[in-house]
Amino acid sequence: MKRYKHLTILCMAFFLLFFSACGAGAENKTDSSPVTCDALEAVKAVNAGDIESITYTRYTEGGALSGTVTDAETIENIYLRLCQLKPGRESDIRALDDSTSLNVDLGSETLSFYFEGFNISVGDKQYEAENLSSLIGYINNLISAGADSAPITEPQSAGAEYQAWQHYDGCSYYNEDGQLKYRIEFGDQFRLHCMFRFGEPEYHEEVYTLYPDLDAPTAQQLSIRTVLDGSGDDISDRFESLVFLFSTEDTVLMQVKRDERTLAGGTDGSILTGEYLMKPRESSAKTPEQLCVMAQEYYSRNFGFYPPEADCADNRDGTYTIHLYEIVSLGQTDTHTATSAWYTVDAFGVGTNDITGEPVDLSD
Repeated sequence: MKRYKHLTILCMAFFLLFFSACGAGAENKTDSSPVTCDALEAVKAVNAGDIESITYTRYTEGGALSGTVTDAETIENIYLRLCQLKPGRESDIRALDDSTSLNVDLGSETLSFYFEGFNISVGDKQYEAENLSSLIGYINNLISAGADSAPITEPQSAGAEYQAWQHYDGCSYYNEDGQLKYRIEFGDQFRLHCMFRFGEPEYHEEVYTLYPDLDAPTAQQLSIRTVLDGSGDDISDRFESLVFLFSTEDTVLMQVKRDERTLAGGTDGSILTGEYLMKPRESSAKTPEQLCVMAQEYYSRNFGFYPPEADCADNRDGTYTIHLYEIVSLGQTDTHTATSAWYTVDAFGVGTNDITGEPVDLSD
């Protein structure tokens, strides 16, 4: 009888140990579900124009520095960088002497953010945040520029993160007919100028803002993480990959792999899968037909109207005279030539506006 009693006690002890271990395992199991930051989701749900002001404070070993911005351009720059943040895995690294707080005033409510180092605080926990370096760097630039409530249009060190690629600014891809299709711009941000038809005969420019992976960049390659269209909407999900390869021969190869499921709206308003070799604008002389297209696009970019007609005359002295115009009907039989512009340029599109006498560069 004693033997059975001892056996019962051993069995009970075994089960207690088993369930205790299971409970500990459940407690130690890491939740792999995506982290949600309510303030971050709320700011992504509004537009930059809905923000009345943003107050920031940087805490360092030397103390705290604060400022408030109210101008639309600076607010948009902070807003866009906030929208790129993606909380990742939980972190136990604390950096109280390198932290930042942001208060985004929407008028009806204020959204608050707190960052330690390159982590974002969600509740009482810290999470690694992708793309946070761009936001913190911008705030540091504002502090260096002495930003407060006064508008800041060009913070000190603006575009410093893209200095390694400034040499490629203006590299362009043209269609076989000479139509400018894509042009890259390195300034305060990385932009891609696209010429789309959107189902119409004339081309229209749309400017994408590109956010590459700057955590581990190389001088030869930039892989794009986020793409914002001309309205500021995130269209990153349209691309499986978007990569720029920079050659020592001053060219840039844009490699695009589209998510073909997102092309339901048509292909004449989208970047399609393929490789596009972009060359410096001064790398080759243009044909008269290409100069006409460049002049039409230049006029459209600067004056909001695409002249439907263009003629180019070779002056036999290394220059070309381009006439941009529209034929306007005055009745059943009469027409009138409405001139938009006269340009005299060299084979690279650089010259003079013949009407105003001002210098002109059709690549700008």
